[in-house]
Amino acid sequence: MNSAERDLLETLADVWPEYGQSLRDKHDLDGGMQWKVAKGREYLTRYRQDPETGKKVWSSLGRRTPETEAIYAEFMGRRATARETIQTHKDDITLGGRLARARGLTRLPTRNAEVLRAFWLNSVDAQITLFCGASLLAYERESRVIAPVDLVRDDRLMFVFDPTVEAVEIDGIVDVYQEVVGDKARVRQRDDIMTVQAPDGVGLDIVSERYLLDRTADGDQADLLSRALREPPFRGVTFASDGQPVALKTFAPQSFAMMAHVMAQDDDRWLAKAEFAGAMVQARWGFEPDQEAVFPGLGLDPADMPPRI
Repeated sequence: MNSAERDLLETLADVWPEYGQSLRDKHDLDGGMQWKVAKGREYLTRYRQDPETGKKVWSSLGRRTPETEAIYAEFMGRRATARETIQTHKDDITLGGRLARARGLTRLPTRNAEVLRAFWLNSVDAQITLFCGASLLAYERESRVIAPVDLVRDDRLMFVFDPTVEAVEIDGIVDVYQEVVGDKARVRQRDDIMTVQAPDGVGLDIVSERYLLDRTADGDQADLLSRALREPPFRGVTFASDGQPVALKTFAPQSFAMMAHVMAQDDDRWLAKAEFAGAMVQARWGFEPDQEAVFPGLGLDPADMPPRI
């Protein structure tokens, strides 16, 4: 990665915490609040737009009291701040997207990015973690290495159910996906993988911990991988093909490399991801001794990394 590319991603990472939080606030505060009079009394009402009908859906928050007045003031203040922050950074984000496109950094397809954004905005990513080629984009800023385009363009998005979440809300995940693609999705559950597919939308594969552990070579690999799945997630941000930012919640680079290693047993595309991720980790972070011992051949010498494409 050259200095101009580094600067682009560093600038995005610097502005993202404030800008991203404002996007989330704006989404959470979608619609509005209004005082309405009923039978001579004022009531605070909250309304949102139904995504299917486009009509406003109203709910009452109670009679006018100091408490509801405080709720109203906080809502209006947060919404105004979010809108102001988004407007303040809008031009810089737009320019950054254009420069990123010119430098070939916008490799995440827009339709994939739209699903990832919706999952992030609606906190669906609290239950599932990204695990596919797009994950490599999350590591670029810290690794200073550009992932080859053929490794990051996914025909389908894969996620892993968070093993620390006791009850996953499958219906909520599917609802958000369907809202993004604008169509009904077919959901199939077989063994330890759930597939979600709308006719014209990018497909999803959501796998369980068991799906990965069954592909390990022995108990030592399974134990180490199980611990890796429970490590704190790795969070990054990149520009998609539409020039807009996308937040990425994925696994730590070392965990990704081990997971890709077990997926590569009978899949050449995963083998390429595993080799690249292993070399990237060796060059930037390094593996723990037990990781290298249990997963032989996990990391290539950085000199053997694939050329930039």
